[in-house]
Amino acid sequence: MKKILFYAIPILLGGCVPILSVNPFFTDLDVVFEEKLLGAWVDDINDPDMTWMFSRNEEDPNNAYQLSIINREGDKGSFNAVLMKLGSNLFLDIYPNKEPWDEEDPNNIKFIFNAFFLIPTHSIIKVDSIGQQLLLKLTQDEEFEEFIKDYPDAIQYADNENVKVLTASTKELQAFIKKYSDDDRLFPDENKLVRKEE
Repeated sequence: MKKILFYAIPILLGGCVPILSVNPFFTDLDVVFEEKLLGAWVDDINDPDMTWMFSRNEEDPNNAYQLSIINREGDKGSFNAVLMKLGSNLFLDIYPNKEPWDEEDPNNIKFIFNAFFLIPTHSIIKVDSIGQQLLLKLTQDEEFEEFIKDYPDAIQYADNENVKVLTASTKELQAFIKKYSDDDRLFPDENKLVRKEE
């Protein structure tokens, strides 16, 4: 059942699957908190297709944000998001805090974006700007396929039925991100968001 859901979700979301890691990208020493990230951000202020809502997560020991993602159709995702600084760049490590389906019916997916994370995994987003705009750069598995062809030994990963999951330690992940963060194939999906006024 879970395998079927995993392959169905990318079709629903336009074929884009983030790069996943079994280990976090951050340590306690890397975590930062930016007040200006709090609030609702949308891709179009007049006709938003996607809303990213950052709020305080008082229950998370890592000083994380609660991140809710909602699209035009009402599909949802619920995550913890840790803002971290690696070198001179900011990144978000996101990981789910909700099961993607109801316990009674695994075909009734309540948090559809969480269905990427059928095992406890982390994904990373590059944060290029937090100001008038929130400029995010996301990973994509297809672009990562091209990257790894050129740099096959850059990072440890497991390949299960063409789904690559990073298996490197946090220390190795950070070294990898610092070295290749400017490679467009690692963070190819640029999202420009603007603050939604309440």
